[in-house]
Amino acid sequence: MGMPGPLELIVIAVMVLLPLVVLGLGAWLILRAIYRSGSRDDQSRD
Repeated sequence: MGMPGPLELIVIAVMVLLPLVVLGLGAWLILRAIYRSGSRDDQSRD
């Protein structure tokens, strides 16, 4: 039982980062949908 090997660190990083990435992606999609539906009238293309 010494220091964790690189493979264990990669597994831990994936287990920690994967939920964060999924949550971030879902939040970004929801926010983008809200922003696009809410600011449809404000869009002015010059």
